[in-house]
Amino acid sequence: MKLGFVQSAVLAACALLVLVVVPSMAQQKTTAPTTAKKFTSDKHLAQGLECSACHGEGPKKPVTGAKCLECHESFDNVAKRTQDMDPNPHDNHQSMQGISCTECHKGHHPDVVFCQQCHGDMKLTRNSKK
Repeated sequence: MKLGFVQSAVLAACALLVLVVVPSMAQQKTTAPTTAKKFTSDKHLAQGLECSACHGEGPKKPVTGAKCLECHESFDNVAKRTQDMDPNPHDNHQSMQGISCTECHKGHHPDVVFCQQCHGDMKLTRNSKK
């Protein structure tokens, strides 16, 4: 079968896409992105942690809040690290009731502010004077 000029150009573009873009996309999954907004997993990767530190060995398992607290110790400890935030997302009536870390921290997806489910207009801000 003989291809026309347009068909040949489309085929060449597809081949280039497969050879150049697809491998670079696969690489992006294993390295931290250079964007300002980083996911929780990117922050851990930047600290030198391997995927297995959170997911365990073998097939990737979902991360639980209990797994987070193996390193981060407790909500009280995390609340001290975020005491300059207003309001402190780790020191409130929900964290006192044992909310899971994964309600806000989504690993490979953008974090969410769980509190906004009830307090929709709430904004978390950092105070430099605390």
